[in-house]
Amino acid sequence: MNGFEIGFKTAEIKSNIRNRFESINDEDQFTNKYSERKSFTISDWSPRVDLIEYEDEFLVKVDLPGLDIEDVQVKVDSGILIIFGERRDSDQNRKKVYYRVERQFGAFFRSFCLPSTASVNRIINELKNGVLYIHLYKPNKVLVLIK
Repeated sequence: MNGFEIGFKTAEIKSNIRNRFESINDEDQFTNKYSERKSFTISDWSPRVDLIEYEDEFLVKVDLPGLDIEDVQVKVDSGILIIFGERRDSDQNRKKVYYRVERQFGAFFRSFCLPSTASVNRIINELKNGVLYIHLYKPNKVLVLIK
């Protein structure tokens, strides 16, 4: 094993360990605001996520460059938003020697507790320019006039 291969294996092991426990150690402000439950991530890699609240919706942005919408699944189960999929190496069948690997491949899984004000009946997913947008709309407010 040459120096490049040893360095690659060491970096790969460190990266895998860091990714597997990243969400366990990080404070998740979105989840903490709406629930005592934490988000949890164990996967080959972990895409970066922004969780944003607007007046009429919650927006989840997930960085997924190189993926198509067919490579990603979004589900809601018992108030938990689940995002999972897989990024495959397009050259996986060719023999090669890596000298540096910074792009991540394999399965990913992210989950977040949804606030009670998010409507699970009104969810729209779209993938544009490598970013998955998950729109979780809030229920329409009904105004009652009392005379």
